[in-house]
Amino acid sequence: MSKRFILLKAMLLLGGVVLVSSCGPTAAERAEMARQDSIRVADSIAKVEADKIAAIEAAKLDSIARIEEFYAKIPSFNKLYDPNGSVEDTGEYLKSMGYTENERVNGDNGPEEYRKYVTTYRNEVDKDHYCEVIFTGGYESFGCKLIIVGAPEQFKKARQQALILKNDPKFESRGLNPWIEISENSISWGDGA
Repeated sequence: MSKRFILLKAMLLLGGVVLVSSCGPTAAERAEMARQDSIRVADSIAKVEADKIAAIEAAKLDSIARIEEFYAKIPSFNKLYDPNGSVEDTGEYLKSMGYTENERVNGDNGPEEYRKYVTTYRNEVDKDHYCEVIFTGGYESFGCKLIIVGAPEQFKKARQQALILKNDPKFESRGLNPWIEISENSISWGDGA
């Protein structure tokens, strides 16, 4: 092989290398592509974060709405302590507001007159927000208990209504030995021998 042929081969090889390297993107073009990729990734991360924040806000609003609905469904003490009403009517009223009903009989192995009937109505948002109304009836006695958890303003109102009734001089003349007890989050009342 002649030197000329070798030189020609080297020049063709060098030209091919230059041609191949000039076909790809320049350093500036590669830098711009990297910048665009970074922008796309940042936009994707920002969208995911915005979606996450929107979901959290929607959950908060839903929770607030559920609690406000719960507050609206707490019955007044006066509605429950209606001397002219019946347990059945009150139960239907509570069920119409979405309360669940649970009935049981204590002492069902004994004679009928010694059985104690317990009916519970419950409205619950979560373990920190619930209202329960428990009716108990049995041998010459009747009782009711209103439990309100997570709604201090509604309990305060019910407590005030119960105190007004308890301090009424005519209260003692209602029923057989009427009584009212008020505790931290419940009001119990009834009458009996």
